[in-house]
Amino acid sequence: MAEILQIGWNPMLDIPSALGRLAGDQLFGWFVLVSMIDSTPNVRHLSSLVPLLEELGAFHPDVDDDVVIEAPILRSLIDDHDFLTGFDEIWLCDEIPRSGKPGEFRLTSDTRLGPEPPRGLAEWMLHAPSRAGLGDGDGLNFATFDDQLAACWR
Repeated sequence: MAEILQIGWNPMLDIPSALGRLAGDQLFGWFVLVSMIDSTPNVRHLSSLVPLLEELGAFHPDVDDDVVIEAPILRSLIDDHDFLTGFDEIWLCDEIPRSGKPGEFRLTSDTRLGPEPPRGLAEWMLHAPSRAGLGDGDGLNFATFDDQLAACWR
């Protein structure tokens, strides 16, 4: 993984299509920190998410006000339960994150990213640790340390 956080916006993508650009097994073993659904933070309190995860028997620990799921469950939420349809935010992680996403960072695409990452974002992503963040709504914002992921989503 590179040391430099790359950010970008792609007007043609959303989270499901961005994930669809990855090889079928590329997400295997990753954890997903879900920090926003339909512009709503504090997802561990959403009545639409946690009860569904419990019904599916899915691993879903809380990390602060966010929820961690395994990548195959994310695919099921998208494909079978019509989740992540816009103004959502997720973070792809190699391990269960140590902390939830701070409230001052927002990647949903109603937030325009400047040429530089928001102050503190890279530090939080390294601490969490998070390989990449995706936020959609009107196109896709992304933040990643991974050169291959950045190229995939540009």
